[in-house]
This record gives sequence, structure tokens and C-alpha cells, in this order.
Amino acid sequence: MKTTLSERLKIAMDLHGKKMSQGTLAKLSGISQPTVNRLLTGKVNGSGYLIQIAHALDVDAEWLATGKGEMLKGEVTPISEKLESLKAVSVWDKNGKTEESVICPIGKPKNSWRAYVLEKNSGCRDATAGSLIFVDTDSSPGTKDYVVAQVGKDVSVYSYLSGGAKGYLAVDDERIPLLDLSSTGELIGVVQFILRDMRR
Repeated sequence: MKTTLSERLKIAMDLHGKKMSQGTLAKLSGISQPTVNRLLTGKVNGSGYLIQIAHALDVDAEWLATGKGEMLKGEVTPISEKLESLKAVSVWDKNGKTEESVICPIGKPKNSWRAYVLEKNSGCRDATAGSLIFVDTDSSPGTKDYVVAQVGKDVSVYSYLSGGAKGYLAVDDERIPLLDLSSTGELIGVVQFILRDMRR
């Protein structure tokens, strides 16, 4: 039986009983309660936060997005445990720290973590426009690690390559020359994980 995103979201929320209110889901997934409401009422048919929502509900993200595959990802964690483990990460942009924060959906972030929302495609296939990027500013990158760096006025994701004085930044297209970190840009930190915008 084919279901809509709204129906699948309601089914997943029912796994947790009455404790999973729209407000609780919003808090656990790091999105606004009005967005949850729009998804539940079918006013929108998708969201860039489906991975975060699926994680908060302990369901498979592909099942939530498309209805394909198995619904459950593993055991269902009690809401009280989920709420205790929440920790917000500040959102930054090219101008610095914003007033916004997002809930880290996986693990417990360190105080050195930041979140960025990519304004445009990065040139790395895993980091598309609209993706939410979690970065540890205290980690040292190794070759081929994804990093966030500011080059000029833009903040983006790059693949890091060791060498030179500070290393190099690369993208997937080999025709684009490497950027030397010692003369261009500033390394912000190492990407810990990426939540992609599923609509792209």
C-alpha cells in the first residue's frame, strides 16, 4: 500500500505513543514545530531535515522519504533518554556565529563543534547546497578528509590534501586546481558528518 510522507510520519510518531508530540519531534530533530505541522498535515511533501527526523523517530530515512524498505532501523529509544542526550550546536555562516542553533542528531558533540548550512554546491558530491554540515574546529585533518574552509567570502566543503606549508583544498572535478591553504583561505575544521538536503 502506497503511503504519503505525512502518513509515514504519523506512523513513526505513533511508535513513541503520546509522548511524541509535534513539539517534542521538533526539539529532537532540530527543526521548527510549524515545519513538523506542515509535514504532518501534508502541506509540504519533503524537507531537507528528513534524516534528522528519521533519526529522532528511530526509523529508516529512506522509508520515511519514499516508503521503500523497512521502517525500523533498530531499537526504539525511549523519549526521555532522547531528550536527556540533546545538545545544541551553534550555526555559523561566512560572517561568523549566528543566533541559530541545531540539535546534533548523532552522538554528543564537543564544545568545539559548529554547524554550517551550505548556501551553494561545494564541488564535493556529498556536500550539496542546503546540506547541514557539522564541523569540529579542534580536529586536525588527514588526507582526503572533508573539511570546511573559508575562501574569500565563501564558506564551503573541500577535500583536504596533505602537503605544502598548511595543506591543499580540492574538489571532485580534477580540472579545478588545488587551493594552497598557506596563501588562500582559512581552514575552519574537519567535517564530522553531513546531513544532505534530500530534495536535491
